Amino acid sequence: MHSSYKTEQTFLLLRELVAHLDSYPEDMAPQPGLEQFSDWLFRRYHSQAEVSEQAGAAHDEASALTMLITYVYRHTKAYVKKALEATPLTTLDEFMFLASLQYDSHLSKTELIQMHLLEITSGIEVIKRLERSGLVVSSPDIEDKRSRRVSMTSLGREVLEEAMKRMDQAAMRMTGDLSGPEQQQLITLLWRLHDFHGQHNPRIRRGLSDVSV
Repeated sequence: MHSSYKTEQTFLLLRELVAHLDSYPEDMAPQPGLEQFSDWLFRRYHSQAEVSEQAGAAHDEASALTMLITYVYRHTKAYVKKALEATPLTTLDEFMFLASLQYDSHLSKTELIQMHLLEITSGIEVIKRLERSGLVVSSPDIEDKRSRRVSMTSLGREVLEEAMKRMDQAAMRMTGDLSGPEQQQLITLLWRLHDFHGQHNPRIRRGLSDVSV
């Protein structure tokens, strides 16, 4: 029984070696021999192992990065909730919509929603909450009757001014003990990721350009 098993394993090994011989380049040495073939086979297996190890490391790093970005986002939500609890605003999206209207005071609903990478339905709900709170108003677009433009009310400007003070404090907490250069490096890397996904992941924008709200 033992002899039969050993013979079978020897046959399998020989068959594998023959397969490698078929892949062995003829120009590896002027006179290819067992020593040259052994060196080539060792390097081949070593190279394959390195590639596999690097792929595994890259996968682990990508998973860790995704997890950490998720955790930081959750920390951000907690700080934002605390910062906005004494204002009519309840979410980061509401604050960001108001902040955008401060710099561009007459955006269409579609433009405002696209700017913050939200789905149409989610963005409309944000705008409705702001309207119910009296912080923004919407009016028909003179040039495009299908569209409506959003502008901030005087109450909205007052709320935003107060919220910005609180959000500045939250932002300081979010940066933790990162130095100025470290913050700049992180900003650069995150912008790079943001730009990449903006170009390669059009899911969020799908259909938005054809919808006027």
